[in-house]
Amino acid sequence: MRVAWFCGGYPPDRTGGVPSIMKQLVEGLRAKGHEVTVITPRFERRIRENGLVQFELPLPHLHENIHYGLWCLKVLHYFWKNRGKFDVHCGHMVWGFLACLLGNGKWVVAPHVATMVYQGWLESFAHKLNYWITRAAYRKADRIIAISDFMKQDLETNFPFTQGKVQRVYYGVDTDFFKPVPVRKDPGKKRLLYLARLRPEKGVEAVIKAFRLLEARGLANGLELVIAGGCSAAYLEYLQRTYPEARFLGSLSREQTREQYSQASLYLIPSVGESFCLSLVEAMGCELPVLCSDLPIFREITQGKAFFVPPANPEKLAERMVEVVQRSDLEARGKQMREIALNYQVENNVTGYERVLRELAGETK
Repeated sequence: MRVAWFCGGYPPDRTGGVPSIMKQLVEGLRAKGHEVTVITPRFERRIRENGLVQFELPLPHLHENIHYGLWCLKVLHYFWKNRGKFDVHCGHMVWGFLACLLGNGKWVVAPHVATMVYQGWLESFAHKLNYWITRAAYRKADRIIAISDFMKQDLETNFPFTQGKVQRVYYGVDTDFFKPVPVRKDPGKKRLLYLARLRPEKGVEAVIKAFRLLEARGLANGLELVIAGGCSAAYLEYLQRTYPEARFLGSLSREQTREQYSQASLYLIPSVGESFCLSLVEAMGCELPVLCSDLPIFREITQGKAFFVPPANPEKLAERMVEVVQRSDLEARGKQMREIALNYQVENNVTGYERVLRELAGETK
């Protein structure tokens, strides 16, 4: 099967959760004998890899919306040169959705953010533009891959015309790597860990405020809060200025990430909205109990076995942090989390994509 894979970022030019998922999917499909050509913009680094086409985006300081226009011109030229080369096309994120709108043939599109995850998402012109591009791509696509049942329901509710062509394929996490490793722990301390992108909607400030409340009430004895994850320089400066007492580890390697999961007693992720959460599944793979927001997607991922708290509520979060770390069944809950995480393996992700792509490639229009 010959697959054209359009995405808005690919390692090592782009790093993070979604680009890493792109790479493991492409490598997994190639390992199964499929010919996958990745077409992606170049932002900072040139990638020299067989089966990968990078389009230069000149003047990188320009707004992303202008880059969309340059990308469209390059994609149109690529389609003209490679007419009839591919059995099926796969578009990820807005960059891939634009390619879907420009090209012929059979198309699968794969959104990575649910429609109404974040409040105020249609306030800016950029978000409105992304919305209309996304809506048009959903209408044109032959299949849509949702990364959770929550997202599938979200798509079919907000875009009723997608009903019948949305299929759910969960993200995959390397649970052979993300498993507990031997580490030295301070027996007198229980570590509370926030490890994810530092973004307002992820609830990092709620975590810090909740821990402040515990310290003010004398309830933080024997507890330690560690915060890790990348973010923009401006937001990190704001966090360090606003919360000088907090300990920020910054971006971590995979090995450092696994070590932090293994050292912690409780994983915290009080997001106000999510479509999935890779770091949550990684923590679960390392047998780490989870305290998270009471969101439908988190109940789905953890099968209702996590500890839950209302989102955007530092007061309730502080109460639950103290309550949960004192439980006698924390170790057993951690082992239960690992068993659930095994449902989200990389092979399942690759096989799910392959099934959808094969089905579409074998159809006649």
